[in-house]
Amino acid sequence: MTLEGNNSALFFYIFFLILSLAASYFSGYKMIKETGYFGSQVFLACVINLLLGTFATFGWFMATWASSESLFFGGLLLGVCLLIVSEAALVTAMYVRRDKLQLDYEREEQL
Repeated sequence: MTLEGNNSALFFYIFFLILSLAASYFSGYKMIKETGYFGSQVFLACVINLLLGTFATFGWFMATWASSESLFFGGLLLGVCLLIVSEAALVTAMYVRRDKLQLDYEREEQL
């Protein structure tokens, strides 16, 4: 298998990618409730997720560059796949909760 070896680096890599998804979701969620703008806030949440995912990939690059070529490229492939899935999950989750978020914004405006 291509990802055998550096288990702690792999754990932190996947953990940071999941953490970046959670952070971008909650920032988008909070800002949509505050501003009421859906499209621009989802775009910003996607940019945050992409930026943090790029930082995680750079960390993977620094941690595994000298160890093994198969470990390095296997981790890069895993990271790119997880980043694409997390972007799709972020947009889908935001779109599913769109009506509730805008309703919460309208309630806050009435108070």
